[in-house]
Amino acid sequence: MGCDAFSPRDSRCASRAPAGVSLFTYGNGTFVIDSYRNHPVAVRVIGRLAQIESLARGTVLGGDPVRSAIPIARHTSAPKRYGYELRIEPHSFIGIRECT
Repeated sequence: MGCDAFSPRDSRCASRAPAGVSLFTYGNGTFVIDSYRNHPVAVRVIGRLAQIESLARGTVLGGDPVRSAIPIARHTSAPKRYGYELRIEPHSFIGIRECT
């Protein structure tokens, strides 16, 4: 995986993906991951999203809990973070909605 793409400070997620993949967040609880690459790519989305829903399929996914890399943060009341492994086809995008 290439780099981390962090959404705006008030957003609830970030992505880890190679160059040519973008994360767009919106104020209504949705986000889009867009791939400009010539081959399928795996993207890891990490955030305070316990469940997400695919806008195209209506499928609800539960995330895997992510441990904090900072030991002291493991013992605080910081919001839990969850990770999702998503696959994006070449030159396409996926729309995701936060489940509330």
